[in-house]
Amino acid sequence: MSFAPARGEGTTLTPIVRDPEDRVAQAPGENTRRPPRPFHGLRPVVILAGVLMAVAALYLGREFLMPVAVAGLLTFLLSPVVRLFERRLPRIVAVILVVLLTFSILGALAWALAIQAASLDVEIPTYRDHLKQKIAEVRGASQGSVVEKVESATREVVAELQKDGKRAMPVDKPVPVIVKSPAAALWQLPVVVRMLGNGGFVLFLVVFMLIDRMQLRDRLIRVAGFGRIATTTKAMDEAAQRITDYLTRQTLINGSFGLGVALGLLAIGLPYAFLWGALAGVLRFIPYVGPWAAAAIVSVVGLAVFDGWVRPLLVLGLFTVLETFTSFVMETYLYSQSAGVSQVALLIAIAFWTWVWGPIGLALATPLTVCLVVLAKYVPDLQAVTVLLSDEPVMGPDQTYYQRLLAHDESDAAQLVRDHVAAHPEGDVFDEILVPALNLAAQDCLYDRITDADLLFVAESTRSLVEELDARTEPATSTRRQPTRLLGLPARTEGDEVTLLMLERRLDPGRFILEIASPELLVSEIISLVEKGDPTAVVIGALAGAGEEPAIRLAKRLRARFSNLQIILGLWGMPAADAAAVRRGTRLGGADQLAVTLVEACTRLQSLWPLHHPTASPASDRHAGTASTDRT
Repeated sequence: MSFAPARGEGTTLTPIVRDPEDRVAQAPGENTRRPPRPFHGLRPVVILAGVLMAVAALYLGREFLMPVAVAGLLTFLLSPVVRLFERRLPRIVAVILVVLLTFSILGALAWALAIQAASLDVEIPTYRDHLKQKIAEVRGASQGSVVEKVESATREVVAELQKDGKRAMPVDKPVPVIVKSPAAALWQLPVVVRMLGNGGFVLFLVVFMLIDRMQLRDRLIRVAGFGRIATTTKAMDEAAQRITDYLTRQTLINGSFGLGVALGLLAIGLPYAFLWGALAGVLRFIPYVGPWAAAAIVSVVGLAVFDGWVRPLLVLGLFTVLETFTSFVMETYLYSQSAGVSQVALLIAIAFWTWVWGPIGLALATPLTVCLVVLAKYVPDLQAVTVLLSDEPVMGPDQTYYQRLLAHDESDAAQLVRDHVAAHPEGDVFDEILVPALNLAAQDCLYDRITDADLLFVAESTRSLVEELDARTEPATSTRRQPTRLLGLPARTEGDEVTLLMLERRLDPGRFILEIASPELLVSEIISLVEKGDPTAVVIGALAGAGEEPAIRLAKRLRARFSNLQIILGLWGMPAADAAAVRRGTRLGGADQLAVTLVEACTRLQSLWPLHHPTASPASDRHAGTASTDRT
């Protein structure tokens, strides 16, 4: 004998009736409003003022802050090398040796680049003339059309008609103006002195930071407070690890890219190939935009240098091949982790630091942003910074799925679930995404954050997705025994019915037949179903937090009517602590077992398989009371 069919298509959702028992009791005259906190309304203004003051301090103090930031960055990068040298040499000797070697290499590179840049400055006029010639060729190739010929003829006719026949007056020749570049004078001396002073300051600061790096760490911990030793240590270690790993990999990858560009341009015959390779390597520190900006610059230089069009196109092809190889091969094998900053946030940070500190800010943008993200991770008041800048997901897959459905983006929500199933084949997409999302929808509807129509849309969309997915991890079991008949009872809404549909998809169809009743049935109709259908067990399904009390009351009514009926109470998504309290107390409502996940419910039902007796009397040993005529 079959059970009553589930509710069909087009049935409207039963309006949710707010149970007075679900509301928090309030004493007469009790004021539940919290007293206003002082200056609570000024908090956004104070935060905005603090941000503006910080930006102003960074901009106005850039002459002092930039050398300090550069020294800190070099200290991060050189610390692992210094520790390696300290195994054989004293600390001071190791620090001086590493710093001198590093600055010698940087100085040699800067000197070579400066020489090529000076030579390029002399040949810029020649390159400018070649570029003008190329532009003239392009314009000449575009001429000759019918429209342009008509326009040219019209201009000639108009010019002829405007002649007044008078002899043109002689025009004096313009007096040539000779522009002389000022010779090197003493006015350049302050610039040179400032550059040498900043370089020397950075050099000595790096030396002393490396020598006293452990004391500097202890002082920062002391400033943070002894009560935050663990937090400060973890934050500093994570920041150092992220910056060192990211910059090491970026330097290796971008340096290889720049070297490849230099060698390729040298083979093509472009002058100053080393300079253009260095420029390409530096610009590649800017995600996505940098490599193609370098390609555009060098391609324009190729147009200005070469007479034909073949070699400029070879320059553009060289960048395309190298960037493809670097992105899909080198970065794939060398990157084990990212900097922890989202790509959009990193681009914005690069633009900000470049605006504040110029080229030095461009080089320091990534390390400074990483430090800010790590600091915000360990400071609760800076959680907004972590949300805005971090590359970690800010919502779980269940929240993302629920948000997509609220936005009526069913295709994106379904694709998210499919991607999760493909990425986590051993997981349970029902318990991990769909049930929590239905719980969120039910609770939002309970507190009037969404309408009943929104809840119905989420439930129906999830139903369609469940029917599409094949969640059975095992094939149907071949057995001679008659399958165990189960009855699923939604406690309250269509969301409860959809969760039971998920349970049915999780069960072995060779062993169990789960028929799901409509959530609109009255208690008297449910009792009649049980008496006629003779199920081995009844599963009462409800979303935790929204249908908990109705499910418990239904279990009580069934237990009062059927003393030996196996009743499994499924409060899907209930926290473990709350479930333990329900099991210890008397809130099971007469149910035999409690399940909070679909996997747990399947395990409970599997234990009933050997106990099934298909020929048992439907009501001989169950009748123990009278039925109510309405659901409470």
